Amino acid sequence: MEVGFMSIPWTITAKDLAPVVKHHPPINPPIGTFSPPGPVTVSFGAVDLFKSIARCSATSRATPSLVAALVASSRALIEFLVEDTTSTVAFLEEVTDLVDAERTALSGRVGAGVTDQTMEMMGYIWRDVAEELIDSMGKKLADYVYENAAGQLVLAEAKGSITTSASQAGSNIRALKAYKLQVDPYVYIYPRGARGHPSVGLISHGYAVAFSALPGPIGSPTAVIPADAFLAIAETQITGSSSASGVDTTGADQGLTDQAPDKGQEPPSYPLRLGNYRGVFLLANAPNVVAVIEALLSQAIVEEATQTFRLYRCSDRLFLIGSGPTYEAVDRLPVFLDGWLFAIELQSAEEFLGRLVNSWMKGAMTILPLVRAAGGQPPPPYLLSPDGFAMIRQVDAKFLQDVTWHSTAGFYNVPSYPDANLTSSPL
Repeated sequence: MEVGFMSIPWTITAKDLAPVVKHHPPINPPIGTFSPPGPVTVSFGAVDLFKSIARCSATSRATPSLVAALVASSRALIEFLVEDTTSTVAFLEEVTDLVDAERTALSGRVGAGVTDQTMEMMGYIWRDVAEELIDSMGKKLADYVYENAAGQLVLAEAKGSITTSASQAGSNIRALKAYKLQVDPYVYIYPRGARGHPSVGLISHGYAVAFSALPGPIGSPTAVIPADAFLAIAETQITGSSSASGVDTTGADQGLTDQAPDKGQEPPSYPLRLGNYRGVFLLANAPNVVAVIEALLSQAIVEEATQTFRLYRCSDRLFLIGSGPTYEAVDRLPVFLDGWLFAIELQSAEEFLGRLVNSWMKGAMTILPLVRAAGGQPPPPYLLSPDGFAMIRQVDAKFLQDVTWHSTAGFYNVPSYPDANLTSSPL
């Protein structure tokens, strides 16, 4: 009797995706001088993709219990259903055994994660759900707004598909359709703010990222795996620039736009950063910080709150993880994460939370180097995003002490550790 070859769970290899990029002329007259990053080969390990899926789930405004359930299930499914021995994102045929609704949900999560990896590799730092920032007036809208280090805002729509009919041509078509419908109308306008809030700012560029996976069988150790994966990016074509404001645009004709602000009065993007860090601190298990952020986002009264963190050293950096109070559902997550913990890097936490105390988020913030998993190599001690969101390996994390943050006083017992490359001075 012939015994089928057992697949190897995806834990080590890096998966490479070379996107097909198509540029499309904007329907609105150009404003500004945005220079988009060039195309990149998107490469990520299982933990990288999982980190992005987790933060996209947390950014969604779902409850902590639902976020924890999505995170736990996503990790198990991705590790089981993606073959480790190939350099492509090779989904096994077992994925077709999922009922349609479950496969659609998994496709959406993977598509969001691949999009987030793509945007992060292109240099975008902060992100939030677009519908939390933009009033689409009932029209179709992209999934996310991203902000780069220069404060420029872009839209990104994420598409994911896992199907036996997947192809590059199909991905190209999906990206183009999504770009025209959900992205293009908002590029080069100041979109109306959600729920009557001011516009988040000028949308300087836009993307639709379509990932599709073709599942395939594993027959034997020497078999050629027919599984494949495809990535398409539709983005705004740079056709020129203008410093004009208040111009009559297609977006304005559709009622999507606010008047451009007076010169020097660019609407602050702090709601986007608040939403970004709401997701980060949810995963880092700090509910009282999340409560303060949510109060600011809803323009409610901010009640005094105290959050205790556990301070860890992991290799050359210091990280915080909430310890009191915590989310019960997030407390249970480590058993599903194969030795990884969600955290926030100390310097980023201090800077953001210091500004949070003052309810002021405009201006430059420290941008950290992107630290990713290297395929085929021993796992690094931590993975780090430029905004400070991190996953740290529990076995490499040394607990140092508890530290406390207060919603009006800020941190008041953070020590200095001179042997760490990025350290904090006592406050």
